[in-house]
Amino acid sequence: MKRTIREINDPARLKDLAIAWDRLHRRTPGATFFQTLEWLTITLRHFKRGQKLRVLVINEGDEPVGIVPFAVRMEAFRFGQLRVLSFPLDDWGTFYGPLGKDPVGLMRDALEHIRSQPRDFDVIDFRYLCEQADHFPEMAKVINGQPIKFFERPRMEVPIVELADSWEEFTKSKSKNWRRGMKREQERARQHGKLRYVRYRTDIETGRIDPRWDLFEQSRAVAQKSWQSQSPIEAAFCSSRIASLLRDLHIEAAHNGMLDMNLLYLDERPVAFLYNYVCREHVYCLRSGYDASCPAKGLGTILLAECIEDSHNRGDLQINFGPGRQDYKLRFATEVQRAVTFTHYNPWGIHTQMLATRAMIDPTIPGFDDRCQKRLVT
Repeated sequence: MKRTIREINDPARLKDLAIAWDRLHRRTPGATFFQTLEWLTITLRHFKRGQKLRVLVINEGDEPVGIVPFAVRMEAFRFGQLRVLSFPLDDWGTFYGPLGKDPVGLMRDALEHIRSQPRDFDVIDFRYLCEQADHFPEMAKVINGQPIKFFERPRMEVPIVELADSWEEFTKSKSKNWRRGMKREQERARQHGKLRYVRYRTDIETGRIDPRWDLFEQSRAVAQKSWQSQSPIEAAFCSSRIASLLRDLHIEAAHNGMLDMNLLYLDERPVAFLYNYVCREHVYCLRSGYDASCPAKGLGTILLAECIEDSHNRGDLQINFGPGRQDYKLRFATEVQRAVTFTHYNPWGIHTQMLATRAMIDPTIPGFDDRCQKRLVT
């Protein structure tokens, strides 16, 4: 059946897609909370910057078979501000893509539509495509097969824990030094008091949708006592700049059964937190931190171990630590996946052609891999 595409530019019209969006989200391989309609509508409401929404609804007959969310936003480049068409994730997560059971075919349809419409962008940047996804080779073939030129490069490195059949099997896969080190850190922490681990996860099937604001506020309090309180980025869990956004997302994650909060207590005092989203047994670690004033050390590591052990017991499949190869992530990770970006520059713009020329020459200059590494989002 021939497919047709309609484009939605008005955020107020997104609510009409609620039923279809939820149905397609359930069919999407590797779908996350970041791909829900709630995530998009809330972030659009909070970040009211100059942008144009371009949500493509792909139909077969009268039935939507896919949704491809895009946005055109102004971004700073070396040569000035340019209009960028991309997925509306803004580096909050690591992986993104079309909604529907056939992401490759949907991307092909979306690209044909974008090329057929008046150009309202200077750059196309398909960030967040997972290189380890089963469909990535075909996705890359579709993008690189377009009549317009795309440049491919890594954007993020993402430590992942692929969960084993049991915690015991997972720990056996680690070295003796790893096991001794974990035991030593736990014993040292217990010298300062009694440790208690709490995990709360909403479950819409059982009706457990209480947002547990007490745990949310305790997590924020721990973040305020960590290095994050001094972060100039203002994207930390305790940042006043994003406080209302996080609260709105918290409510929706709870009602979608995608909320997962972890806290570690020392003598009933919260000393470390790990705030996650979860979708179909895949956990995404959004923010974490520990109380830097606490005399006990290794609290963040201890909490990660507790979380991973509990995820084994719950039957989770994977834990995504977010971008960056920090040592505490690599200590537990079983592999490192990559988010890849495919970038196209408008051939009719002076600034974009300068960027395209640089992207073309860059791989031929010694040290290209090191430069790619330095540009990764961490």
